[in-house]
Amino acid sequence: MVSTSYPKKKLLTLTGLSESDVLDALPNIKAGVETNVDDAITVEITGDRPDLLSVYGAARALKGYFGKETGLVAADWPSSGIKFFVEPDAEALRPVLVGAVVEGLKLDEGSIQHLFQVQEKLDLTIGRRRKKGSIGLYDLDKLKSPFYLKNASMSTAFHPLKASAKMTVQQILKEHPTGKDYAHLVKGKHYPMLVDSKNEILSLVDIINGVFSAVTAKTKNILIDITGTDFYSCNASLNILCQDFADMGGRVKTVEIHHASKKLVTPDSRPEKMVLRVEKANQLLGTALSPKAVVQLLRKQRLEVSVGRDVLDCLVPRYRADFLHEVDLVEEVALAHGFNQFQVKDPSVFTVGSKSDDTYAVQLARDSLSSFGFVEFMTHVFFSPQKAARAFADAEVVRIRNPVSEEYASLRSMLLPSVLGALSENTRQSYPQNVFEVGEVVVRDAATETRTRTDVNAVLVSAHASANLTEVASLLDELCRRFKVEYSLKELTHPRFIDGRAASIVCNKEIVGTVGELSPQVLDNYGIKVPAAIFELRLIKGQR
Repeated sequence: MVSTSYPKKKLLTLTGLSESDVLDALPNIKAGVETNVDDAITVEITGDRPDLLSVYGAARALKGYFGKETGLVAADWPSSGIKFFVEPDAEALRPVLVGAVVEGLKLDEGSIQHLFQVQEKLDLTIGRRRKKGSIGLYDLDKLKSPFYLKNASMSTAFHPLKASAKMTVQQILKEHPTGKDYAHLVKGKHYPMLVDSKNEILSLVDIINGVFSAVTAKTKNILIDITGTDFYSCNASLNILCQDFADMGGRVKTVEIHHASKKLVTPDSRPEKMVLRVEKANQLLGTALSPKAVVQLLRKQRLEVSVGRDVLDCLVPRYRADFLHEVDLVEEVALAHGFNQFQVKDPSVFTVGSKSDDTYAVQLARDSLSSFGFVEFMTHVFFSPQKAARAFADAEVVRIRNPVSEEYASLRSMLLPSVLGALSENTRQSYPQNVFEVGEVVVRDAATETRTRTDVNAVLVSAHASANLTEVASLLDELCRRFKVEYSLKELTHPRFIDGRAASIVCNKEIVGTVGELSPQVLDNYGIKVPAAIFELRLIKGQR
């Protein structure tokens, strides 16, 4: 969630609505009203609707909500003829560059202030604090095409915004407030810079722009560039900005991006194609809407829809970066229908709440392992794959697409690396160290929609001078007895364990875990100085 403010008079003028209608409708388009003071309406935007960060995006959605304008907004933009050239050294640091040109703008101080606010919020949200994408806006009339993205040395100097004189790159990164905030984005002896054909420096990309080409109230034509690491995020931000500029009365035009091995034309404003089954929408919403009614509702959400064979063919505008699945279309139907319009329905069945079988199984495992004299650990399901690779390079992990940090870049597929990591932090404590954990793991499963499955595992580790297979196997046997589960052991050879001292745990002809004595190499990798014997088994198999 992110807060932003709309100029009230501008919003009312753009929509042609009364203030009360706007305030009532904003929460229904995912812009919850926080304050309404003087000439500003402050709203909180949900993370999936960055297109509502500007007053123009909000007006576009509100006009659709009230049926004033429906269907897809036109975004067939001509070419500007302007070209960008990305040099290989710069591409290695910031591989994505997209851009556009906007002509014929009429700006004032108010619109400039709002424009910079939208730029900042997009960098914060879609751009992930400029890590995935960072926006640059420039006065095109002061520049000469074509433009070049190339690396600059630490001694390169130019006059950055919010500075009184020229500064070198090194000075910007160490002394300039903005430079210090974003210096972590690119580390090394070279930094990408955007320059024009006169070698005028437009920006130290992702860090700060130059004074020479700064956008002011006198600017008529704007050059946009967005550099980053993720094309989807950069193109979404670009389309949001371009659609806002078009709504302001500007003429948006595309540019050519030339890399060493490819050429792009941006923005890519072609609508995304998706399909919706009306039957599925009615099933999820508990409605009986006709295909015609669903088409009308989706058009109010500014989508274009046509009736296909058994499905609705939908075109989603590129400034909507939140569509991933058919259920997102169902949500749009619900929003347009209005949550207050759904009929209240009494429960059709009577049930008594109780703990699930899975909860009982987890509690039994925890109680049993505690009764063996072992101490419980609770570690994160997120972990660093680099740390696990110290001993578990062969374990398949599920990577996070947009991790907050590399420390939490994947989901564990086993509990053992997490527990050994905790033990490695306690090597100065006395032994024995007998610990266990019962928790979730995420494994790959091609039969599921997400290609993953969440299981619940139990792991037990006995670390002391005489830890051995016999000890942990007897505890495994007692745990399975309490669960009333029959199992068998099958000899296992694996570099994780000492040869001849490990086995697979087999239940119903399926391998559900391992038991054995860890190899000296594994123990050394984790800095554990005593022998350790373990078992890990699956308690609950996730649903497909």
